[in-house]
Amino acid sequence: MKMEKKINLNIIIQARFNSTRLKGKILKKVNDKEILLIMIERLKKYKPNIIINISKKNPDGIVNFCKKNKIKYFFLSDSAVLKRYYDCATKFKSKIIVRIPSDCPLIDPKIVEKGIRLFLNNKYSYIS
Repeated sequence: MKMEKKINLNIIIQARFNSTRLKGKILKKVNDKEILLIMIERLKKYKPNIIINISKKNPDGIVNFCKKNKIKYFFLSDSAVLKRYYDCATKFKSKIIVRIPSDCPLIDPKIVEKGIRLFLNNKYSYIS
């Protein structure tokens, strides 16, 4: 996708450690790989510029994961999710954001790519 080189498109994954149903689920392993890593590997097949947006509640496990796997990360206040996204996008000079929750290990990168193409080829401000 040639247009992407002219703009800064970042996939920002919202990562929380404190799930009420299963704490730490994004770092649980399936076949010796963390769920978050499975998701990142699927997305990197298409778009390598991925940032993990971490909430401040218990960020150590996710920060360590990011450092170990050489993945960019950002964290700020838990109470302001939208502000955290805005500040993350600003820090990494994002012009276009693809927002993805961290508990989607079976995410289809082809669907993400299709959404990005649709966005880039039209005058939309938002695609879901």
